[in-house]
Amino acid sequence: MANTFRLSAVAVATILAVLLLLVITNVEPAQAVQGRPNIIFLFTDDQDPASLGTMPNVRKLLTESGKTFPNATFAQPLCCPSRASMLRGQYPHNTGVLDNGGDDGGYGTFRRLGRERSTYATWLDNSGYRTGYFGKYMNGYEDERHVPPGWDRWVAADHAPATMRISNNGKLVYLDDRYETFDLTMKDYSLDFLKNNVKGVRTIIHGGFVFRATY
Repeated sequence: MANTFRLSAVAVATILAVLLLLVITNVEPAQAVQGRPNIIFLFTDDQDPASLGTMPNVRKLLTESGKTFPNATFAQPLCCPSRASMLRGQYPHNTGVLDNGGDDGGYGTFRRLGRERSTYATWLDNSGYRTGYFGKYMNGYEDERHVPPGWDRWVAADHAPATMRISNNGKLVYLDDRYETFDLTMKDYSLDFLKNNVKGVRTIIHGGFVFRATY
């Protein structure tokens, strides 16, 4: 079975928070997974259409070859509520995450309400995919020992460009004191996951070439 990656639609004007790369690997027999594609999911934060004018590679490789949604909108254009909606496919009033922090926002609320027990990560993992997350997670993710359900490979952080620390499968790792180290670290981890999982099986990478998060 050919391992051809298919990029889903890229919503140019409304892509959200830290460049994520999502790749999914299925270990089921080939005959049982015909028609189920590998996935690459690119996810950026606080990006307006004008910024694409300075990103020729993104325009050439993604926007010109993908699908643009010119009328896309967000129910709550904040980092954490949007990430919660992405993870579960629900509006913020259903996820319960309405802000980046506080009693009704942030990762603490998402976890306290049990929302992370059912996300696209758990759905894909339960269906036989191998999943990996690389990059910035939700605002307030500060317990690097905790790995949310559904992720077979987990390299994530909240304020890593500032704190220079990440979670590597639940183990706290400190990076060198340079901003670009975070980006390069995520790139290396995600490519390593891809190279080790894509040949002969079906893979999803989530997070990959990560930009420093903006607020």
